[in-house]
Amino acid sequence: MNLIDNLSDFPSSTDPAKESDQQPRRIGRRITRENFDLDDILGSFDIDDHGNLILNPEVLLDNLGRKVNKHGYLVDEKGNILNQDGDLMFSFVELDEDGDLPHPYRFEKRRKHLLK
Repeated sequence: MNLIDNLSDFPSSTDPAKESDQQPRRIGRRITRENFDLDDILGSFDIDDHGNLILNPEVLLDNLGRKVNKHGYLVDEKGNILNQDGDLMFSFVELDEDGDLPHPYRFEKRRKHLLK
């Protein structure tokens, strides 16, 4: 048995059912480039004259008071990226060292910005 075999869907706790209610749920469908939409994971922000999000890096909240990372993605307390409904889209371990999206979704972000 290795480390992967010992992983659990629940954090260590005496009552896993209670803890699971606090965990974001993974959406039922697999995320692909075709069904990925950057707007699903971005917080609500004002935009400057150049089309960039106005994000205060000291506060890291969107205009609706939701927690975001430094890229403006909606996140939970563990740094997992969530969609607008609070569903888990990308776990923290899937992100790069800067907290940005994994490939190929990062390319979709740049492509969308270029098409504006």
